[in-house]
Amino acid sequence: MSIFTEEKIKEWGQLSLARSESRDEYYGGPKSGKGIFKLYKYFFKKAIYNKQEPKILVLGATPELRDLVLGRNIPLMSVDQNARVADKMTGLMKYKNHPKETIVIGNWLDLPLPDNSIDFVMGDGISNNIAFLEHEELFLELQRILKSDGYILLRDIMLDKNHPRRIIKEIISSYKNEGWHKFDLFFELYLYSADGVYTPEDNVVSMDKLAQKLEKDVYGKNILTGPEEQWLKKFVKGLVKTTVVPEKRWLENFEKYFNVIDIAAASDYKFCEYFKFYFGKKL
Repeated sequence: MSIFTEEKIKEWGQLSLARSESRDEYYGGPKSGKGIFKLYKYFFKKAIYNKQEPKILVLGATPELRDLVLGRNIPLMSVDQNARVADKMTGLMKYKNHPKETIVIGNWLDLPLPDNSIDFVMGDGISNNIAFLEHEELFLELQRILKSDGYILLRDIMLDKNHPRRIIKEIISSYKNEGWHKFDLFFELYLYSADGVYTPEDNVVSMDKLAQKLEKDVYGKNILTGPEEQWLKKFVKGLVKTTVVPEKRWLENFEKYFNVIDIAAASDYKFCEYFKFYFGKKL
């Protein structure tokens, strides 16, 4: 496991409280938009169609995805890399402590599962929390544990190389004048700020750099309202680095191990254009 991925595991432990306080206020999460969760349900039904007692793996502790499986009384293994995150997210579930769920704190790159044992694996923002140099290792491991007719669904943030980069104040101006949702403001700042927060050499967005820019140029200057500032601070604070790559580059790795059946995006928010669903079948 790379140093980057180890740091991400620790980071999520620190962020677990903020992410569990109000799920519908968590930017981009499955509960933040009806269209987002509708697509999860759609692909889930396709993946388990005509399967008797399917075995499901959820990467991460996302409560909405685990409830989606357990609400149908289907056996589930949930693997998160941080015990604190798993505990906080479990507390938000409708079907917490379900007898058919096995919760494991482990390594996504070395899953405690035999070969060809899982019918369907899904996860939200998984590759964004793994160093790009480990993406192939991740996909190989997921291919290993899937049955020959197994399916995979990952929803990950991708970079649009043609998307314009703008300074922070221009992005905020568009947010105010074009009726953006605050989630869209976050993602535009997160991915497409021209202020040096993204380094293409290592495919990493550095949120600490963005936080410094916001502190210097935005906060306390009546550019945003007080509540807007507090919301933005809440979600920028604590995030350090995130892996984000152009879709074409990501797919080059993914398609070595899975046949892509569908690529879809919800329409709840502007940011959904680059936070897509990738549904595939084991090669």
